[in-house]
Amino acid sequence: MIFCAFAIVLGNGLIAQNITISGKIIDEGTREPIFGVALMLNDRIICYSNDEGAFKFEIDNSHVDEIISFHHFSYPNKALLISKLKSLQTIQLVQMSIPLEEVVISSAGKLTKKEILKRAVKQYEDSGKTSPYWSDFNYKQTIYNNSKPQGFLESDGYILMPEKISSWNSPIIVPNQMRRLNEDPEIAELDFKDMFVNNRNGNKIQIPFKHIGGLYMRSHWRDYGSLAENHPLSNKGFKYFRFNIDKIINQGDEEFYVIDFKQHKTISNKGWELTHMQGKLWVNKRTFGLHKLITQFRHRWHYSYINYDIQYQLFEDKLFPYEIDLSTYKYQTSSGEHNVVKRGTVKLNTIYKANTKNPYIHGGGDGNAFVWYDVHETYNPEYWIDRPLSDIRYRNDVFSILGKQNWDSAFVKGASQKEYKANSLAIKGIEFFEDVRNEFITYMEKDLNINE
Repeated sequence: MIFCAFAIVLGNGLIAQNITISGKIIDEGTREPIFGVALMLNDRIICYSNDEGAFKFEIDNSHVDEIISFHHFSYPNKALLISKLKSLQTIQLVQMSIPLEEVVISSAGKLTKKEILKRAVKQYEDSGKTSPYWSDFNYKQTIYNNSKPQGFLESDGYILMPEKISSWNSPIIVPNQMRRLNEDPEIAELDFKDMFVNNRNGNKIQIPFKHIGGLYMRSHWRDYGSLAENHPLSNKGFKYFRFNIDKIINQGDEEFYVIDFKQHKTISNKGWELTHMQGKLWVNKRTFGLHKLITQFRHRWHYSYINYDIQYQLFEDKLFPYEIDLSTYKYQTSSGEHNVVKRGTVKLNTIYKANTKNPYIHGGGDGNAFVWYDVHETYNPEYWIDRPLSDIRYRNDVFSILGKQNWDSAFVKGASQKEYKANSLAIKGIEFFEDVRNEFITYMEKDLNINE
C-alpha cells in the first residue's frame, strides 16, 4: 500500500514537531473505499486517497486548529479540523444523488436512462468527427512538491490538432512566447526517467520522461489521447463504464443532464492499462451534446493519478475542447517515492481549418514539443505587459513563489537559468526534428495567414 506524506514547513524554514495523520475514506452508503479524494489545506492539494481509500500526511503540531477539506466530484466537499481528524480512523462521505431512471422532457415525453445515453453517444460520435484544425492557445503549468508551488510556466502559440487524437497521435505545438520562473534543480530532476528515441541518423537520444516545461505538455496530450480513445460516450469506450443519471441542472438558458460514470472493465490501451476511471458528464438536455467532462484515472504502473476537467464547444456543428485542466499526482518516480503534483491548463481560442495537403496534419506523436526550445530561453516583457496573469489559481502560485520579488526580473532569470539535466536532454532530444521544422512552419503560416 502506497501512502502520501507531507511535512508542512514553518516560515523560518525549520521543520517543527510533526504529527502524522492517517485514515481511510469510504462511501457512507456502500461502505466501499473512495479512490482519488483530494485533501486540501489552504486551497492546496496535500494528498490524495489511494486505491484502498487510505491517506497519510505529516503536519506541524501548531496547525492542529486549521481545517482539512476533502474534495471529490461525486461527493459534496467535507471539512474537518485537524484536531478532530487526529482521532478519526474512518471518514465517511455521503453521495448526494438520487438516480433518475426516467426524466421528463417536453418534446419527447419520458426518456429512460438507456435512451438518453444512446442519444448522447450518437451525438458525440456525429459531432466529434472533426477534420484537422489549428487553434491559437494559451498554456499554464505549475509544479508542486510537498504542497508548495516550485515552478511556473506560461506560453502562447499555436496548436495543430489531428483528425483523431490518440495516445500515440498527439497535436503539434508551436509556442511563440513564453515566461517561466527559475526551476529548483531538485524539482527539475525529480521525475527524471531515461527514455530513448531514434534520431534521423539512427542514433539513440536520451530524453526525460517528463519535467516542467514542454515535455510535460507532451505527457498532457498523451494522457488526453488515452482518454479520447476510450471516451465514455464513444462507441469504443461506452462498454467499459456503468452510468447513472444523477440530476438535471440549469446553466443560463439551457438544462443539462449530469451523468455519473464509473469504469468496470480494465481498458487496454496499446500496452497501457487504464484503471479506476470515473467522473461526470454534462449533456445538453435539448440537443444531447456534450458540454463538460470531469474525470480521473490511472495508468497502471505509472504511479500517478490523472485528473481532467474539459469544457467543450460547438463550431460549425462539430465538437471541440476549448479549455482543458489537467492535474497529475505523482506519488512515485524513477528515483523513489515522492509527492509531486503538476497542474496545467490549455485554452484554445479561434478554430482554423488545416490545409489537407499538409503532411503533418495527422499529428506529431512524441514530436509535438519539437519547437519548444525556440522560446525556451527567451522572455519578452513587451509582449506580456498587456497580458496579466488573471487566473487567480496560478497568480497565487506565482505570488507564493516570488513573494515581493519583481516579476519581470524573475521571468528574465527563469529564461536565462542554467539548463539542468532533464531540461538540456529534453532540448537535445527534440532537435532531431529541426530538418522538418521550416517546412512545417511554412504550412502553418499559409493555413493561418500569418508571417511568423
